[in-house]
Amino acid sequence: MNSNNEPQVKGLKLWWHFLVTFFPVRLFVLHLKRSPLMLLMWAFLFLAVSEILFTDYGVHLLFLLPEYRGETGIYSFWLVGLGLGLFVMAFHVSSYIFYSYRYSFLATLDRPIYRFSVNNSLLPVSFIAFFAWQIFRFNHEMPTSNTDVLIYIGALLLGVFMMIAFVFAYFFTLNRNKNVYEDRPIQSFNSALQKIYSRKRKTVTPMQRDEGVNTYLRNMYRLRLTRSADHYEYSKLLNALEQHHLRAAYFFIALIVVVISLGTFEENAWVQIPAAATTLLMLSVFLMLSGAFYSRFKGWTPSAAFIILVGLNYLSSTDTFYKPNTAAGLDYDTVPASYNRMVLESLTTDSILWHDQNHWADILNKWKSKQTSDKPKLVIVNVTGGGIRSSLWTFAVLNMLDSVFEGKLHEQTFMITGSSGGMLGASFFREIKYRESTDDWQEDWPSDREELRESLAKDKLNPTIFNFLVNDLFLRFRTFEYRGRTYFKDRGTAFDRTFNQHTLGMLDKTLDDYYLPEKNAEMPAMIFAPIMIQDGRRMVMSAQPTSFFTFTQNQQTVLEDRVYDGLEFRRIFADQDAGNISFLTANRISASFPYITPLVNLPSDPEIELIDAGVRDNDGFEIGMRFAHQFNQWLEDNTSGVIFVRIKADRPHDEPQLMRPLRKDRFSDLTRPISGVITSFSNLQVFNKSLIRQFGEDALDVPVDVINFPLFRPWESADLSLSWRFTPREREKINEAIERNEIKASVEDIVKKIQVQE
Repeated sequence: MNSNNEPQVKGLKLWWHFLVTFFPVRLFVLHLKRSPLMLLMWAFLFLAVSEILFTDYGVHLLFLLPEYRGETGIYSFWLVGLGLGLFVMAFHVSSYIFYSYRYSFLATLDRPIYRFSVNNSLLPVSFIAFFAWQIFRFNHEMPTSNTDVLIYIGALLLGVFMMIAFVFAYFFTLNRNKNVYEDRPIQSFNSALQKIYSRKRKTVTPMQRDEGVNTYLRNMYRLRLTRSADHYEYSKLLNALEQHHLRAAYFFIALIVVVISLGTFEENAWVQIPAAATTLLMLSVFLMLSGAFYSRFKGWTPSAAFIILVGLNYLSSTDTFYKPNTAAGLDYDTVPASYNRMVLESLTTDSILWHDQNHWADILNKWKSKQTSDKPKLVIVNVTGGGIRSSLWTFAVLNMLDSVFEGKLHEQTFMITGSSGGMLGASFFREIKYRESTDDWQEDWPSDREELRESLAKDKLNPTIFNFLVNDLFLRFRTFEYRGRTYFKDRGTAFDRTFNQHTLGMLDKTLDDYYLPEKNAEMPAMIFAPIMIQDGRRMVMSAQPTSFFTFTQNQQTVLEDRVYDGLEFRRIFADQDAGNISFLTANRISASFPYITPLVNLPSDPEIELIDAGVRDNDGFEIGMRFAHQFNQWLEDNTSGVIFVRIKADRPHDEPQLMRPLRKDRFSDLTRPISGVITSFSNLQVFNKSLIRQFGEDALDVPVDVINFPLFRPWESADLSLSWRFTPREREKINEAIERNEIKASVEDIVKKIQVQE
């Protein structure tokens, strides 16, 4: 029995020996042991295209459905292929710099970096195959023919092949094994470049015997046995391998030149490559940068990187290098506005409050004069955040209601509040209605609302991420002018410019430009409420004065203590020309989703930084209720009640999520105190909103109706990405949702409420 099994056991041992001494396997194991940064990058790519990582934010769409110049097609996939090929070569070059000195037999080969790269291709080939399969699977479910999908995959693979072939042909074909025998003089400039990736041969010990490698791939289909290099002098072997470090330095510089060149022409649409290609280019730069670090510092790389990062962080805070993300239109050259308790009190004196209340009462009276009923319903529209899905849903609902009520409901709408994408969609719809009413419509603008909505649905993520690479990732030095002032460009600037293009330039105005139309009740007032990240107060941004929105007060106490939970933008930054702020920028500030668009710094002392309004009140319901409470008496005398039209692109109803099962592992014990707060955050908003509604309705002397227009049903998951990028299929879901019976029921509910006033 033993004799029968002996050949099989020997065969298994031979296969195992072949496997563990096979160069591709040895390199892969070496990466597992010593290349955590490289593996993290590959893991990010695998998770991104597998629809596991950040799918709620549409990260997978950047890779599986890339856009170039507003279209998904051959060119977009080809450009992503070029980016992937560049990343693959950066991976090979960095790996070669890190580990080639361990394998002396490479120096005896023709084109050693090519042979090394072939054997280092286990991860790249696996990812490319997986990526191609995911593209086919994902697009197969889209309204795309299989032929087109295969063409897309072909374009991707062509891009990968072209970039890899170009890099090999241009950089790495000249070094042959003759370098083992002779040291060739290097010019002074090249010598300086070579030091970027120099291994400092005095500190390097002689190579070991090829780390247990017996076989390697000469190319993708031929096996070879390794040759001993013992008969070569160690210095000559090292010289042969280091000849490629000069070309690696050129490769690194070429990447930097590409980034700078793209940034120089970043406003041209043809330069704005797909976001996935931008991401791959950024990862390539990081890989080559890590290679330069390792070449100079060896085992001290982590410590050196930490020290350098701390130093750069310190330099970034100095006046020379500090370049805050600014709001276009504000004056940053004058004395900063003071922000302290005394300022809060000075901006809410009795005379200021009396002025603002009379100001809004005058607007209410003008609004009332435009109504056909003696006691009309006053409508307040609340819109939620949610990127493009919220923008489109808000526009679709407002357009549908405008059609059903033949424009009358919009005339009864007094105020629009909310956050993020919903405010972008509401701003665009409001502007369209205003321009239609004033005959301020350009001939080249489409009159069809569906066509206008499709323009709003265009990708805003691609140019934003692209500008993150070419402007924000490194030192920002490019500037632009707005209303006679100069500002540094950032990815927020790119978002504003793109948003302006998608809204046909209609919203290219300042906050002051809306003062008179809102004051004369020619359009609903809009109130933005981004959050001050330092203390959680809201920054109330409106074309009108809004001092009474900045504090709460208990009228039952003797002292009538005020709790300041907000700050009025127009007053505190009056000397910094607050009314001149770009309306596009004001919209974007209210939609400052972390990391996607930058947090904006305001010219104050101490400096104020703003984040998305949805952090505190995702649909603006609190603002609306506070306004109704402030003008309770006027509403009782002049209206038959208030209707809150809540256009919700987040959860269908204000129902708290149920508790998740408790995980009992030790890692969860460490993370739960923080992750629990984050997980419960949305529920905390629901609890707070429910309390506000209860107390608000009890305090008001007029009927309050809240009518919801949810994008998602209670039993549905929010399967539309929370992103500034939308697919055709997701757009179709918006069209389907507007036809649901629940939406029609909400419309009928409004009809009944409006009929009561008549």
